[in-house]
Amino acid sequence: MLAAIPFVVAILYLPGYFGFRLFGISRSYSVAIAPILSVALYAALGNLYSALGIWSGVMSVFVVPMLLLAVLALARLLRRRRQHEIDKGIPLGVMALTACVGLAAGAYIFVLKLPRTDAIFQGWDNITHLNLVRSFIDSGKWTSLHSSSYLSAADVSIRPIGAGGFYPAAWHEVCALAVLMSGASLAKVVNAVNYIFAALVYPLGAVCAIRTIFGHDKRILCAAALISVSFAQFPWVMIDFGPLYPNLAAFCAVPAAFTITYICIDNLFSGHRQLQSVFLLLVSIVALGFLQPNAVFFLAILIYFHLGYRIWSHRKTYSIAGHAVSSLACMNIYYLLCIAAWIAIYFSPIVAPLLEYRWASYANAWQAIINIATVGYGYGFAQNTPAQLLLALMVVIGILEALKNQRHQWLVQTYILVCIMCFIDAASDGNLKFVLCAIWYVDPSRLASMCAVAAVPLATLGLSDTIAWFQRKLVSTDRGSALTFRTVGAGIFVCFAVLNYARFYSIPGWEHARITAAFTAYDNNLQGFYNISSRFAALTQEEQDFAEKVLETIPEGSVVINNPGDGSLLLYGVDGMRCYYRTASGYEEGETGESKLIRMDLKDIETNEAVRAAVNEIGAKYVLVLDASNFKESFLSITRTPESAFCGITEINDDTPGFKVVLAEGSMRLYEIVQ
Repeated sequence: MLAAIPFVVAILYLPGYFGFRLFGISRSYSVAIAPILSVALYAALGNLYSALGIWSGVMSVFVVPMLLLAVLALARLLRRRRQHEIDKGIPLGVMALTACVGLAAGAYIFVLKLPRTDAIFQGWDNITHLNLVRSFIDSGKWTSLHSSSYLSAADVSIRPIGAGGFYPAAWHEVCALAVLMSGASLAKVVNAVNYIFAALVYPLGAVCAIRTIFGHDKRILCAAALISVSFAQFPWVMIDFGPLYPNLAAFCAVPAAFTITYICIDNLFSGHRQLQSVFLLLVSIVALGFLQPNAVFFLAILIYFHLGYRIWSHRKTYSIAGHAVSSLACMNIYYLLCIAAWIAIYFSPIVAPLLEYRWASYANAWQAIINIATVGYGYGFAQNTPAQLLLALMVVIGILEALKNQRHQWLVQTYILVCIMCFIDAASDGNLKFVLCAIWYVDPSRLASMCAVAAVPLATLGLSDTIAWFQRKLVSTDRGSALTFRTVGAGIFVCFAVLNYARFYSIPGWEHARITAAFTAYDNNLQGFYNISSRFAALTQEEQDFAEKVLETIPEGSVVINNPGDGSLLLYGVDGMRCYYRTASGYEEGETGESKLIRMDLKDIETNEAVRAAVNEIGAKYVLVLDASNFKESFLSITRTPESAFCGITEINDDTPGFKVVLAEGSMRLYEIVQ
């Protein structure tokens, strides 16, 4: 995993940095928001190359575009030595602090808590993620428009179900690049990519957004460096639910996209560099859209009240159709138009498929209010993240501070709106829940994460004010005072970090009394979901070891017929084994005739000519049988696929005619098909 991290950083930052420098953006901003342009570039090139039949790989997607941007940026620099930068940027010390705090927090919270660096989260969504990355690597077709686990020419000819459709795959492209560049296993790369998104992309983007909102106040910027990685709910809890890796990456990129959008609004009102601003805004939307489209709507919510405020504060009246209209009326018209657009989107074909997702309420009204007040937004749902009382206090202080300044009141309005959505999602099951939250699959984890992101500016203000209060109280104006503003500030910074990240609090004098902190619950979930020995794991260590022996035995690229219910559906993504079945469900519609025959009647290959023809059609020579005894306890049980759905494979044994035992270990077998 460690070997993959430098490559992931290069993939996410180099092309974007040179691209933003080409547009005249300051160095610090170009670094902080670089991933948004890099991701947009990979998404655009991947889909373009796929449409043109060009192979996507390290040279075509990363090296050549990066070098081209670097040369153009350098040429611009030489031509215009005094570049016009959008602002003074972020101090280098703050950038370094943000990177160090983020990477250290990520290592402490995530990396060091993994059972092993190549641990995988055996969850339903990860079947798609791992298999799609492997399919990208094998096929050179990095497309979000026709994504599938069967993209290579060889796999297209054998796929058991219909062609894939749209699936946001920019995160998968980053993983594919990292595997090809580093040579690390896909499991290690996935953990490295998630680590960098959560521990570097998100905090640097957040500090950049804070700089854009509040200006050049080093105390606020330093506070943002810590606050951005202090909420357990996001980004950390999202790593151990779902897993929702593309959504994790998308929300981590939202602060950078917010920065670009905020500056775009400023430039549109000032008439300065409007075309460039709109172009960069579109780049941000492309990046978020191909990471996870719901992040675009989250960005819209974050900017909603700010844009209304700018409409109101920019001028007293606007001329509309030759009539003078007050700024207040224009602001209200804007709000109403946005609400109308939201309702129209809700009734559009875009949202219709999302209405099929149903997450029941998980808290009563009072509990939901307490969850929000104590920033344990998703408590009671799958993660059961407890309260973070000190962080909640920072949010309250930040709210009070923001209300004092008219220019910052929109931050409070935004936070209240997102919290209302989270409350309705947690405590109700009516139509309003779907109107407000359907775009996020009414998924409590995503809604709770949105609250955590929206709370960062407020908690940052709160911590900054707290540090300032202690500095005023403790720092003497005498020259001989041992305490300085920096010493006190650093002390409060460290104290907050220690208390916030503590696993539990003991109560003096009470031997058995302690308060469990949010990160303790997070640890338990992480170590459970990423542990290959967990009862939720469909693919055990013994099965993975057996699969490696199989790969050493069979010819490279061999098609292996398998029962996905025994965990083998993960083997294509994890080890590159060309398993025929790579998902446990979806065979009711669009299934090929060959697949249905193999699923139900493979055991009869000796006597059934149609089965023999089906096997010959897909070119399969082997059958893999793993231990499916834990199917009902593993994550695969949620598919509700009956075990009889693959009876043609599960009923094969050592005495079944037409099959020869090649490898055997316990109940696991590799059979060669003998015709």
